[in-house]
Amino acid sequence: MDLLALASTRLDLVRLGLLAAALPEQRLRLVAYLRAPHAFDRPDLERLALQELTSYLRPAKQTAPGRLAEAMAWADECLARPRPDLLLLGEATEASLPFAVTAQKLGIAVASLEAGLPAAPEREGERRITEQLATFRFAPTAQAVGWLQERGLACHYRGDLLAEAGRLLTEEDVTTALSSWGLSRRGYLVLALREEPSAVPQAGMPVVYLPDTQGQALPTAGAWATEARPVAAWLSLLLGCGCLVSDDLGLCRIAAAAGAAALLLDPTGEQHWCADIPNLAPIPDLAAASTCQPDPAPPPPPAPRCAPAIAHILTRGA
Repeated sequence: MDLLALASTRLDLVRLGLLAAALPEQRLRLVAYLRAPHAFDRPDLERLALQELTSYLRPAKQTAPGRLAEAMAWADECLARPRPDLLLLGEATEASLPFAVTAQKLGIAVASLEAGLPAAPEREGERRITEQLATFRFAPTAQAVGWLQERGLACHYRGDLLAEAGRLLTEEDVTTALSSWGLSRRGYLVLALREEPSAVPQAGMPVVYLPDTQGQALPTAGAWATEARPVAAWLSLLLGCGCLVSDDLGLCRIAAAAGAAALLLDPTGEQHWCADIPNLAPIPDLAAASTCQPDPAPPPPPAPRCAPAIAHILTRGA
């Protein structure tokens, strides 16, 4: 079976790396839609068991309609030569709908790995259409399953694929990466926010700022700013931290699954589906994080490996 996977974020690479490891006899090609300078380098792809980055698009147009037109043309090119048997879609981005529409036009099956999870407001309508077009829908939470069923869409409950992220790196990989930056395991806090924060939590430990996809540095005194790093190094920071403060639920899942205390910045209180994730607690603002002195929690019991289950469904067509 020939599979084509569309990646637009580092989390997509983690998910696809897990699937690639569970699909050793299938050919998995990777294409990347890059709105910002992600570090998709060859060592990362090899480490994550991805065979190759066959194509990427960094959109040149400044307007949403212009980027949509670029993505449509690129989808035609990627899906036509050679034509895959299955298209894998990760997070909802500008390229997701063009790829799903093109795949349906060509008679190619589509698998949505993040089905049912709300997207950013500007992507929500496109996400729903993409899910409607998908052949396979994998919902990561019980709430996502319920939302899909309310719309009459069949789906598979896949569980937390990101909780398996620790399998991509060895203990030695993580320790080596941390020691190269002068960090000790569980001895630092990671601050990972989509927007520039006005303050840094006072957690009694070094603060590592994980920049957004544009690699912007944090101009706040006392923070240790990282440059944009390859995925393996970026993943090491999440797997080894003592505490994570982020407004990204995917990052919180990785850190919490590795045994860190994860604080999800959730001022609206809408991300209620995270309540059943061990070590993860929502907070309303950074002031709440500043009063937190988290003790590293013990790793939760290993969850059932869901990547092999997804691979079985995709290859058997169940």
